[in-house]
Amino acid sequence: VEINQLNARTTYSVVVLTRDTKTNKFSGSETQLTTFPEPRPVLNKQLEDEILTTANTKRDVKVGWANPSEWPTDSPSIIRYECFSTWDNMQDNQTVTSNGVQLPGIGGFTTITARVTPIVYGQRMDSYIDEKVYVTEDSEAEDPDNLKTGNITATSVDISWDSWNFNSKNVTITVEIEETGTSLIIREEHDLSMVDIAKKHTVISNLSPHTEYYLFIAVFSSTTEYKNELSRRRITTASAKPSGEIRNLAATKEPHKILLSWDSLEDETFNGDKKQYRVCYSENNDKDIIQCDNNVELSKATCNVTESSKSTITIENLTPATVYAFCVAQSSSGGIGNASRISVTTLETSPSEPQNLRIIPNGTNIEVIWETPASTNGLITGYRVTVTGYRGPDQDTSVVTLLEVRNSFVFTEKIVGGEHLNITVEGKTGKNSWGESATAHFQTKEGTPDFAPQTLVPSNRSSSAIVITWADPNQPHNGRLIAFNIAYGIAGLENNKSVVSVHASQHSYTIENLMEDRLYIVTVQAATSAGLGPSSAELQVETLPNVPGHVLHLRSKPDGTSITLTWKIPGHFGGQKPNAKYIVTYKKSPDGNEETFVAEEKNSASLKCEDNNPTCRSVKINNLDAYTYYEFSVVVDMKGLRSPRRKDTKRTSVQAPSPPQNLEIPPSTSGNISAIWDEPAKFNGPRQTVIYKLVLAPADPTTVIDSSRFLRSVSVEVSGTSWNSSQSVQPFTDYTLSLTAVQTNDSSQGLTSDSVVKPVRVDDINLVKATFTYVQLTQRGLQWEVTMNWQRPPPFNGKIWPSNLLKYRLEVSIGSKEPFELTTHELSITLNETVKPLTVFSVKLRPILNGKDIYKHLEIVHTSKTGKIDTLSTPLPDTKQGEGSQDTNVNTIVIIVSASILACVLIFCFILMYLYRRKSRNTAQEAGRSA
Repeated sequence: VEINQLNARTTYSVVVLTRDTKTNKFSGSETQLTTFPEPRPVLNKQLEDEILTTANTKRDVKVGWANPSEWPTDSPSIIRYECFSTWDNMQDNQTVTSNGVQLPGIGGFTTITARVTPIVYGQRMDSYIDEKVYVTEDSEAEDPDNLKTGNITATSVDISWDSWNFNSKNVTITVEIEETGTSLIIREEHDLSMVDIAKKHTVISNLSPHTEYYLFIAVFSSTTEYKNELSRRRITTASAKPSGEIRNLAATKEPHKILLSWDSLEDETFNGDKKQYRVCYSENNDKDIIQCDNNVELSKATCNVTESSKSTITIENLTPATVYAFCVAQSSSGGIGNASRISVTTLETSPSEPQNLRIIPNGTNIEVIWETPASTNGLITGYRVTVTGYRGPDQDTSVVTLLEVRNSFVFTEKIVGGEHLNITVEGKTGKNSWGESATAHFQTKEGTPDFAPQTLVPSNRSSSAIVITWADPNQPHNGRLIAFNIAYGIAGLENNKSVVSVHASQHSYTIENLMEDRLYIVTVQAATSAGLGPSSAELQVETLPNVPGHVLHLRSKPDGTSITLTWKIPGHFGGQKPNAKYIVTYKKSPDGNEETFVAEEKNSASLKCEDNNPTCRSVKINNLDAYTYYEFSVVVDMKGLRSPRRKDTKRTSVQAPSPPQNLEIPPSTSGNISAIWDEPAKFNGPRQTVIYKLVLAPADPTTVIDSSRFLRSVSVEVSGTSWNSSQSVQPFTDYTLSLTAVQTNDSSQGLTSDSVVKPVRVDDINLVKATFTYVQLTQRGLQWEVTMNWQRPPPFNGKIWPSNLLKYRLEVSIGSKEPFELTTHELSITLNETVKPLTVFSVKLRPILNGKDIYKHLEIVHTSKTGKIDTLSTPLPDTKQGEGSQDTNVNTIVIIVSASILACVLIFCFILMYLYRRKSRNTAQEAGRSA
């Protein structure tokens, strides 16, 4: 609520009451308020301005003022000012408590009108309004307001704007154009007249089509510098018709396509976007000729485009042997340029198939008629007629006839009934290959096949079924095969055959429910609608057997080195009984090599048992090892199918052992005979029951033996592998030693092996060596004569050396001379050569018995060295001969040296006695003299 007509500078009490309409009671509060004083009209301060900031062409301007000379000082905060400013169709209205306002963004050479009104206690003091006009200094020109481009053509651009603050009095305005996208900057200047400025519109001409430019607007004034980018706009001129010319237009021809090529043009000549080459073409006939001038194209022309970066194009799906006209021109967003024209004829190719092919029977011949192909693809030069199938698809029945340009042909070859003929006709152009073929079919009246089905073979069989396969009969079939008849039956029962029929597409059949292991006869016939053809050759095929049963009651019985096997035939053979075989295997138990033989049931007469039981079979296995366990098995074989195996194990009987091995008689010095040997290779019975029997007897029964002194004969049994005789044998007598092995097992009844015989002679006994008794050296002039003496070898065990059979051989070596031999019956010998003094000589002596020089082990050797020639030749004492014998000359030297030493000792003793006696005599003389 506003309360008026109060006194100034007066305090009032204001009470606001509220009445309750229900109770009609009042309630409220009290407030103290003081009115303002009355202002005085003393406000006459002028406006002040101050440039605060400068940014490009704009600046901030401050408008300020002072308080009135008389103003309420007690409450200055209640005073406000309203400043209203206008310039260049702009205005600003601000209410502030300070003494100034700031006007933003004011250009140069601008008139500002400012008006300030004080407000006291919320009331405008219009009587105190103050106003001032102010003009700013020149500054940089501004961009045109809402600068835009208008119509842009290929060579010009319209520029317009809404307003333009130049911020100066005198200006010169220039538009500069810079072409972009080039390495060389191209600039053009266009000065604007004041008329253009007033119209707010100008046109820039002489530009290039479809080119990007930058527009720069510069303002020159008395206070500003030239500004290079005062106003910048990016424009692109419109596209124009391409200006290039197609040159060197050429074509490469094929039957269904043509490759065009030309010289490539610069991109600048396209004068726009979507730079392409436009290729239009049409068949160039009298009725419809393609026009390339002035870019006029007929409606039937076909046009393709290709990129400007390519200067070739392939036009496909053309008609062979046809003239085409082609126009090639530049194309862009600015239009289509001038075209170049070329006419090209496609090459010929093979024609399409002849039309309306028909076959007309004419007696035994047929006539073939056709019409020209829909697409000749050139000039037809001839036709080819091919007839196949008139003697069957598996025969070489093609008939090829080359014709000139005509549309009919008569086939005169003889044809058979029921034949399917395939007839093809092809055309040809020029030197091209034959074209597409038209085909027709023709069938003659059917007859029965001339030939039987081929290659009838069994492909699989079992014990109850046979699978047979065959091939179609040779041509002619004389019609379409509709079935095959299969006839089969057991061989020998031809009157009881079965016949089945199958479709002609089927070339195999399974004959079932047959008997096992039987021979069947099978034939096949082919059939047409006219009837059956001839039968095939008979196929003989057997069904397979089943697995046979095993033999029954297998038994084995030994007989020496043989074992007889017996068994009962199986419950079923799985096939025909005569085809069964018995496979008998046996081996040493447990790891011997297995051996096999086969017995055939068809030879059952040779397999019968002793009791002639018709169900019993028997075989005998010979040449087995004695007293050895063997494993036997019998398997029934029915054409490769085998029954379970039945086994038995049995040991063969005891037999005589094999002879003892490696009998030897070692040498003996006692005259007794000893023998050693190895066990037999085979005992053929228990080893522990084998003994050995030796028999020693003279080789000649008539030989006289001194049985009182020597062994005549002996027969002994031993359990070991050696034996020694208790008595010596007679020397120089041939004996025979016989050795056998005997099996003494209870069941063997003394089975004896073959004998091993070895001769024994007395001179195989080692004799005692002879010994030298002494060696005598006798001087003969300046050399020595040597005489050797030795003793006869002594007797042993009463045995003596027979003097009539005994000789002595001496091998003599003297110095470096060649050795020589001497032989004598005597017990001494004088060498027939003398030996030089101080010479080594050697004598080897050995006995020779009965002219046999076999006693090298009895050889004795004597080696000596002769002495000096003046040495007394004295017989040597008896010395024992052998490796420890003394040298006779050495003994002599020892005696001489010993005698010399003894003489020296005696002389020394005589000297000592002489000296002692002399000294004693001198002592006695001295004593006497003293006395």
